[in-house]
Amino acid sequence: MAKKKVAILGSGVIGLTCADVLQGDFDVTIITKQRVPPTSRAAAAIWFPHAVEGPRVLEWADATRKRLDELMKHETETGLRLVDFTFLGKKNPPLRVPFLEYHAVAPPEGFTYANVIRVHLIDTSIYLPFLWKRVQELDVREIIVTRPMLEDLAREFALIVNCTGYESKKLWRDTSLKPGRGVTLSIPRPEFDGACVYEEELRTLMYVIPRTTDCILGGVEEEVERWTTDDEELTGIVARCVAATKLPWPSTKPEAYVGIRPKRNPVRLEQDPNDKKVVHCYGHGGAGFTVSWGCAEDLASLVRDIVA
Repeated sequence: MAKKKVAILGSGVIGLTCADVLQGDFDVTIITKQRVPPTSRAAAAIWFPHAVEGPRVLEWADATRKRLDELMKHETETGLRLVDFTFLGKKNPPLRVPFLEYHAVAPPEGFTYANVIRVHLIDTSIYLPFLWKRVQELDVREIIVTRPMLEDLAREFALIVNCTGYESKKLWRDTSLKPGRGVTLSIPRPEFDGACVYEEELRTLMYVIPRTTDCILGGVEEEVERWTTDDEELTGIVARCVAATKLPWPSTKPEAYVGIRPKRNPVRLEQDPNDKKVVHCYGHGGAGFTVSWGCAEDLASLVRDIVA
């Protein structure tokens, strides 16, 4: 019997992971406007459930953490490695996840708290091509999906899985989606092997994520839909990172990226009540990589129940 045809809209980490999980049971087509958006390549992807809402977030995060462990054992080109991740605080103790072990360390000057956990760092410049390799046998269409096109897709496919992230605000008129604007900078990798983050006030989000060949500095996060940045904003990011870690000031102007995270409370993972041929999976905020495998497994269970 021929496999039922399923379309995945979007090729971010959520779309690609869903495609990977579904491909054994269905004839999957990935529909994307761009295989790897530039901002995805510069995402500060470290495992931690940050800026994401929903009752199953911690379960998805834990399931993903275990899957990343397995990928590290059996795959050599994942871009995954374990790092010591330091949470810095000034007014309040840093955030905690119940099932992780935290170790208090002496905080750097200017901070009151410092807790370290051991987590996965995901070099997106390697990990996203790795995911593409896992789904390389699937049909891929590079087109920009519009609302009028959805009717044509519904006639062609048994089910449409919507993983378009913030684009869902326009395609499905979802006013619950909020823009999580983030700015990251890529600099040559310094002599700094850990990773750290500080976040207590919206405009003082700071993180330093050393990757394989570069280091990501961040970042500003605010609920505005703005895709540009300026020298003042970039200088502020560098200054916060240098002050917290004693990194040398970059000798050249860093490469800057601006992206919009799809923030929604809660993450939307459900069959569309008005269109039974659509299943939604978006709204993962700043934790797409962190919850990707756990969320994709839940999505796959839902799709199997619908397309039985």
